[in-house]
Amino acid sequence: MGRARRAVLPSRSGAGRGTGACLLRHRPRARHGAGPGQPSHRPPPAQQPSGRSLLGHRERRRHPVRRLAGHRTRARDTMDRALRRLASLMPALALLASGATSAAERLQTWHPWQLDSVAVAWVLSHTRHPAPEFESVQRGTVIAPGQAIDTPESTFRRTGQRTAFDEAVRLEKLDHPCVARLREAVRIVELAPWRRPEFPAVEAFEASVRRVMPAQPMRGGLERALAEVDRYCAQGP
Repeated sequence: MGRARRAVLPSRSGAGRGTGACLLRHRPRARHGAGPGQPSHRPPPAQQPSGRSLLGHRERRRHPVRRLAGHRTRARDTMDRALRRLASLMPALALLASGATSAAERLQTWHPWQLDSVAVAWVLSHTRHPAPEFESVQRGTVIAPGQAIDTPESTFRRTGQRTAFDEAVRLEKLDHPCVARLREAVRIVELAPWRRPEFPAVEAFEASVRRVMPAQPMRGGLERALAEVDRYCAQGP
């Protein structure tokens, strides 16, 4: 009873061995604080911009409104240069356009003019604006189909049952009170010439047109013949 009790120490081989060793040998590290004899791992605080450059001068920042105004000024200058360039090219473009238009509106036929071809020219002068320029060339001259009048390759050509005037009225869709009167006269002259004596007014009309037709291949010179067609139309049905 008088003996002092011995202190009971944990066995070297038993449960709790690892726990005791961990508690004695390892110490938890502070996350950001500096432990005894350990450096701190806290990241340095971010430096706030001071608004000054390395040379000590305060940096100038352009105001957003001023920057936008500068962009607008440059865009306006670019647009002005483009408009001035376009204005300088307008005379040349107008010249090219006028040249192309006049070439496309020059219509040709083989010399001499006939009553049928003159009637086609009369139709085209009423349906196309500005009125085309007419020209007669030597027979056999190659003419583009779109610019030819009363030739074998022309859009407005005579067939066995239709005159070139009929084709021009149909294709150009001319609505004129004199179409019926001219159709009858041209058909008599071109498709039934043996019946001319039966229609003295038609014979007189053809003779009046022939007197003022161009006597040789030339450009223009058809105004008087077209005036005779208008005079014949004014005489009524």
